[in-house]
Amino acid sequence: MEDVIFIDSNIWCYYFNKSSWEHKDVCLAVDQILSTGEIAINSVVVMEVAHYLFRQKPLQAEVLLDTFLSYPFHFFELDIKTVHHAIQILHQYSSFGIGGRDATIIASMEIFQIKYLMTNDNAFQHVKSIEVINPVQNR
Repeated sequence: MEDVIFIDSNIWCYYFNKSSWEHKDVCLAVDQILSTGEIAINSVVVMEVAHYLFRQKPLQAEVLLDTFLSYPFHFFELDIKTVHHAIQILHQYSSFGIGGRDATIIASMEIFQIKYLMTNDNAFQHVKSIEVINPVQNR
């Protein structure tokens, strides 16, 4: 999956929150990928985005989630193979700030041979198997 970009939940949260200062930068990047590229997510990312939207945008959450889930994703389930791999990654990278949910992203990416991750989380910079794309401009 050479041209696929995995998009972290923080990017989706900025994308759907027009009041965040990151929104404009993220929209430019995500809209470009939606029109020209391929996007991957896993079930953990979906749940993180849903949690964020229900807390931050309760009146719009269902509509925004329907929009989100209508995008043409490569969607990866959190199966037992991925969980085992994520546990190994967590053990290896937890001292660099990689948590359990982050480890599921890395595991999904490694299992399905995805190289690129769009995120605003600097902890992923320590993971040698992926290349981080951060669309958020420092202000």
